[in-house]
Amino acid sequence: MKNLTSAVLMLLISFTVVSQEKQIELEYQFRLGQQEVAPLKLVGNGNQCLSTITSIRSFAPGIKVLEDGSLEELEGETRYETTYKYTFKDYISNTLICYDEINSKPYYIKESGLNLFEWSIHKETQEILGYSCLKASACFRGRTYIAWFTTDLPFKAAPWKFHGLPGVILKVESDDMYLEMTARQIDIVASEGDIDNPYSNEKLTSWETYVNKYKSIRKQEDDKLKAMFAKRGVPMPEFHLSKAEVIVEANRKY
Repeated sequence: MKNLTSAVLMLLISFTVVSQEKQIELEYQFRLGQQEVAPLKLVGNGNQCLSTITSIRSFAPGIKVLEDGSLEELEGETRYETTYKYTFKDYISNTLICYDEINSKPYYIKESGLNLFEWSIHKETQEILGYSCLKASACFRGRTYIAWFTTDLPFKAAPWKFHGLPGVILKVESDDMYLEMTARQIDIVASEGDIDNPYSNEKLTSWETYVNKYKSIRKQEDDKLKAMFAKRGVPMPEFHLSKAEVIVEANRKY
């Protein structure tokens, strides 16, 4: 027993040293609903973890109003606007902050902590990018998620708000196939030190405050749409938004 305890202690020390000297960088293929989102990138070390989603929005060519009142379509390629949406985790302070929007207005949401998921670990295994992964499942805010994580890497890291498994999540999907993240590239590189919190100068909102604001604005918009369609004499069609968390039932799309 003494030898076993010593071996476990040495393993933990080795894990800590490697995590401090190195950092892991992953790229995931990310799908939400029917939309293939731009790649999600993650960087993590022994203390912090940062997920980044790059959104690319396309615009039609611009329109110029001429002196006689006619319209002229401007030539040129479609313009693109790139925005970055982060999920920041600090293991030392048990901090999780995530970006979201309501009507294009940004909100910086601070969760109650990192451990939002109650995982169950199963016996099934799967190989992803050459790493043996164990299966885990958890229910979270309206959906059940299946994750595949490996303990073959000397890190604990996961994209988005996923957290709490003893390894690195290489694949995660909801049981209704609405969300899917699959790692397609893994790199272990020299650590660049602490990962900066991108929200250190932003006004933070609690999850509860964000949910109440979202429901209020969504109801106002739905009421306006119902009145508009009622005036036309037709029922309002269903509208869905690409959100993993089912804040309102209309966020659930199969």
